[in-house]
Amino acid sequence: MNPLLGSGVFAADGELWKTESAISTTSNDAINQLKVRFREGYAVDIQDITAQFTLDSATEFLFGNGVCSLANGTPYPPNSPPAQTTTSSGSSLLDAATRFAQAFSEAQTITVNRARFGPFWPLTEFWHDKIAVPMKIVHRMIDPIVAEATASTLTFVIYMLAEYPEVLLRLREEILNKVGSSRRPTYEDIRNMKCLRAVLNETLRLYPVVPFNGPMSKDATTWPPIKPRDKPFYIPANTRLGYTVLGMHRRKDLWGPDGQLSDFRIIFDKLVDTLSHVALEFDPDRFLDDRLQRYLTPNPFIFLPFNAGPRICLGQQFAYNEASFFLVRLLQNFSSITLDLDAQPAHSRAPPEWAKEEGRKGKEKVRPMAHLTMYLEGGLWVKMEEAKTADGE
Repeated sequence: MNPLLGSGVFAADGELWKTESAISTTSNDAINQLKVRFREGYAVDIQDITAQFTLDSATEFLFGNGVCSLANGTPYPPNSPPAQTTTSSGSSLLDAATRFAQAFSEAQTITVNRARFGPFWPLTEFWHDKIAVPMKIVHRMIDPIVAEATASTLTFVIYMLAEYPEVLLRLREEILNKVGSSRRPTYEDIRNMKCLRAVLNETLRLYPVVPFNGPMSKDATTWPPIKPRDKPFYIPANTRLGYTVLGMHRRKDLWGPDGQLSDFRIIFDKLVDTLSHVALEFDPDRFLDDRLQRYLTPNPFIFLPFNAGPRICLGQQFAYNEASFFLVRLLQNFSSITLDLDAQPAHSRAPPEWAKEEGRKGKEKVRPMAHLTMYLEGGLWVKMEEAKTADGE
């Protein structure tokens, strides 16, 4: 993975810098573009615009000079007249930011394919290095893996807010109470917004940015047994240890039941086969009520959206601040979010037979996918209602 990740924040140790994030201008630009498109009566692919926002703010933050991908505008729904006109008459030459995004996605796909072949992957690229061409484009600009991760989180948060309007109302109430309808949030504001952090964490629990991981052991070691009297597990040096963050985040034996229940019900739930049960409901209160003390506080390593310990993601705080700032500004300007499945490309909608399934699959309206990071196939097309100002406009 070195050609793709290099010494980026997902693949390096080091000190986490502390500095002001350059996100105000880019968030205002993104929100203004949303307003223009919604006033025209069209849905917006929020995955696309959050990707542009995070790319611009991350490059501005890291290098002092953003790539200005938002200047390209956001696409119209594929089935709309403007999209048909643009397709037939638009230039075939792609701008630099679009080329970068496409190359970065291609490089991720190649990297995942390499991982599937393990140490034998060079045999599949005997005649040429498949990743060399897309990485030339990437290296001309940056390695914005933090931007990719934040865009993924924002997309899934907005997806959940559209599906759970009662959570959106609670979150918006907290924002208006803490910050008001127009003031820029400060770091102190963001730190004091418990509902905002709970919504972000619950989204990261259900849809972790990196859904699986496969670190390599540096030295030989042992792991404790699952049962107290069993033998420990011996881990040789240089051994790949794969695990699924997505699966771990959805285990009810680790996270407790969905919804706040009585002590008797929780005890009863533990007596049954909890390993066969999963915590699949979007429930931000699990980060606010007594389940926090019951499950996460005594066992913090059950929550690994940014890894943990010596290998914790160096961009974690930047990602939280960036996502929080954008959501505050978004919900100051918009009072509701709805999915527009008519605008959603047909191949990216959840198939009708999914509705018969239990758990999250039966609730999905679109198709969650993953390469190195999670994303939504075909984007996430939404409409939003502008919030009324004090004077009623």
